[in-house]
Amino acid sequence: MFVLVVSVVLVGVLGLLNLLLMTAVIRRLRTHTTQLAVLTRGNPDLELLQPGTRLPAFTAPVARPEVIAFLSTSCDLCLIQAPELARYLREHGVARDTALVVIAGDGPAGQELTDRLDAVATVVREPADGPVTSAFGVRLFPTFYAVGDGRVRSGAISVDQLPVPAAV
Repeated sequence: MFVLVVSVVLVGVLGLLNLLLMTAVIRRLRTHTTQLAVLTRGNPDLELLQPGTRLPAFTAPVARPEVIAFLSTSCDLCLIQAPELARYLREHGVARDTALVVIAGDGPAGQELTDRLDAVATVVREPADGPVTSAFGVRLFPTFYAVGDGRVRSGAISVDQLPVPAAV
């Protein structure tokens, strides 16, 4: 009986260690996926609007945005970043009417992105070469901007690179 109890405890401990290891590996893979996207798609510093740049003229239902996100329906990384963006907006108190998410493209992924983000941001769906995406010259997806006073404060290709809005 004692051997059975020890065996069950040992198997439980090994299972818990395996779970912790897998969680760490998945987090590391997400980081590497973001970094790989940068390497294979180009240098984001050359692709993003620079801090201090005046926002281009565009028409959207958000008068004074604090955060603007560009996601594509053909981008797997965009689907991964959508829950992170929703968490970021909630945790940092960005109001729904000051967060703009532009989803470029059609298909079921567009509806999935809309469903994930509609509660925390104003979502605009447009074709892949739509007017807002074109106005910003977005070629990298996902692209995120922290903005204020009509100017870009910070640009990023990952939500975790965005600054805390109050510190912007």
